[in-house]
Amino acid sequence: MRCGIDASNLISGGGSNHIRNVLRNWSCDHSDIDSLVIWASKELCATLPKHKGINLITVPEINTTSSNRFLWQINKLPRIAENECDVFFAPGGIAGRHTVPLISMCRNMLPFT
Repeated sequence: MRCGIDASNLISGGGSNHIRNVLRNWSCDHSDIDSLVIWASKELCATLPKHKGINLITVPEINTTSSNRFLWQINKLPRIAENECDVFFAPGGIAGRHTVPLISMCRNMLPFT
């Protein structure tokens, strides 16, 4: 199985640490997931572990303004992910209309208390 991860809005702090730890502890040899495709900023890609089965991708829209990144996440990423993954993980909670199974995550629950 191929898993896509949208890490494009993980800039710093907890989100970046979370994705780094997930990747550090993931192995394609001990998982049903054969490969990971991760869309992230140039800065985050530079800090992520690079090993077998992990494909780090950055595109210009991720590295510009937050509005450009948001439009890319909503309009372009779902079409790209359709060809690249069997399941899609959005740890930042923002996702467009994906045709592949979608896993979303809300890490910051403080605003809801």
